[in-house]
Amino acid sequence: MEAEAWWSASSAGWIGAIGGGLGALVGVYGALAGTLAPRGKARALALGLHTSFLVVGGLALAAGLAALLLGQPYHVWYPLLLGGGIATAVLGGLLPVVRMRYVEAERRRLAASELRRA
Repeated sequence: MEAEAWWSASSAGWIGAIGGGLGALVGVYGALAGTLAPRGKARALALGLHTSFLVVGGLALAAGLAALLLGQPYHVWYPLLLGGGIATAVLGGLLPVVRMRYVEAERRRLAASELRRA
């Protein structure tokens, strides 16, 4: 027996559009982080955004898994699993990379400071 759907099939299009908009926002964040991290700029902003997007992706993934296990129809669980899975995999994999870029920038800044003193 199928559970009552959390939203209709026609509303699923809107859910997908919102997810796509969030995906575009994450893409803008990626360009921002790719530019700022090697320069050591706006660390708190970049890592805060990264963590926030990762949490939202993880929540979407968890909601999708819950929907699947609760017997929700395809149009409910699929967009949640797709968006949440992609966001969690990509952002989870890139978090150590972004952190390392900031560490490298800090090391370069300290090395340059040492050279100026010498």
